[in-house]
Amino acid sequence: MAIALTEEQITPADALRQLLARGEDGLIQLTDAASAAAFFDVLDQIAALLPQMEAAGADLRAESARWQGLQERLLTRGDRVLAAWQGAGALVAARQARNPAPELWWWWIDQWLAERRRARRRRTGGILLAVVAVVALAAFAISRLFPGDPAMRAAYRLRLQAESALSTGGLAHSAEALQQAIQTTPDDPDLLILYGVVAQELGDAAAAEQAWQQARELLGGAEASFLTDRGLAYLQAQRPEAALADLEEAVRLDPTSARAHLLVGSALETVGRVPEALAAFEQAATLAEAAGNAELVAVARVQAANLMQRMQVSPPTTPQP
Repeated sequence: MAIALTEEQITPADALRQLLARGEDGLIQLTDAASAAAFFDVLDQIAALLPQMEAAGADLRAESARWQGLQERLLTRGDRVLAAWQGAGALVAARQARNPAPELWWWWIDQWLAERRRARRRRTGGILLAVVAVVALAAFAISRLFPGDPAMRAAYRLRLQAESALSTGGLAHSAEALQQAIQTTPDDPDLLILYGVVAQELGDAAAAEQAWQQARELLGGAEASFLTDRGLAYLQAQRPEAALADLEEAVRLDPTSARAHLLVGSALETVGRVPEALAAFEQAATLAEAAGNAELVAVARVQAANLMQRMQVSPPTTPQP
């Protein structure tokens, strides 16, 4: 008489795949400290089980790739993970209670994020020359085109206040200054684009989209110009990934734009893609020279030279989980 099996036997490989699936789902479904703790617990289990199975001779190429991918996604979503922990304080308390092994690096993601922010600020200090130069060139043009326009001068002063506040994380003050500037010169697309980025950072997606739509209309559908200006705004807001996405699309739409290439180089340098950044600076200098823009040629060449000097002093490295 045959006996029906009521439970399937779970192999270690099955258990590992189930843990990987739970980890992948858990990263998406993080909502609070409890879900973050459960997610980290799954990571701990994977980190313990996988080496044991590899030592036993199991073929885990597919599972190892999934594990590596999960860790990479964890790195890219570090801010969201830390937010689920309700800030670094809750994670520190959990870490002290758990006392995890050093190789369980996710338990120190707050420190990793803090170091990444410090490194980004250092790199941002290196690229601010390009950003400031581009804005300064625009200010020079404004002063020549509108030498006696008090509204333009007032709006520009307010924009400087907004940019200063933005550089120090004062999003609310930046938004207030930009709103005043827009009231003074409502037909300035640059102000609307920058305000859109600030509104987005403040979580007001509707206000951001409205401002960007108004800017697009003022630019007459010149999408490459819009994306270049928004890329610059994202750089000022220390959002290099978003800046790079806009600026690369701007270059695709207008390959001859020296300004877009220059800002692509700044964004690439900020995210650590140094050789590509150098190529972008050199391309910007070439295009600016062809267009007879001596000021932009000088800025691009200085950026390239500074980057080459930094590469010699400290070769770039890629963070590893």
